[in-house]
Amino acid sequence: MPMSAANPMRVPNLLLRWLLGPVNLQLLRLVMRRPEYRTLRIGQTTFYGPPEFVRVCEEAMTSLAKVDPQVYEGLTEGYRYVVWYGEHRLSEDLITGVFSIDDSFLSWGTLGVTARLVEAYHTTVLTERKLRNVLSGPDADKLIGQMKTSTREWLISHDYPHELTECYI
Repeated sequence: MPMSAANPMRVPNLLLRWLLGPVNLQLLRLVMRRPEYRTLRIGQTTFYGPPEFVRVCEEAMTSLAKVDPQVYEGLTEGYRYVVWYGEHRLSEDLITGVFSIDDSFLSWGTLGVTARLVEAYHTTVLTERKLRNVLSGPDADKLIGQMKTSTREWLISHDYPHELTECYI
């Protein structure tokens, strides 16, 4: 069976990612070029934000490399990720591979940042970086539910505080 017959959304999804991905990332980089922001690159993951944010992200990645090499490898090899500080959480469904960390997660320090990084990893693994508007509503809802469950289970298995795991219900 031809690939397009097996998944009729594959060709439009790939086309949209090819067209929108580089443009969206370039626009996002322009927006993030604030004088007070710093950049940190670890493998395929680039962090943008104030110096304190970048420091916490570096600590989170160092911790993640020790506690779960598979997730760390997934974030540093293969797909590109852009992680940036935002006062409000960005909808990752609009730009694949782009994740924000807002104050509600940053207030947890390394634990909160690690939780968002694990969420980014699980989101990418489960969605295969498809844009939400390419996925059907029920498919998108199902994948979001799976991502929350996977992230929550990871946090619980690594003894994260109950209050932080509750963010993924």
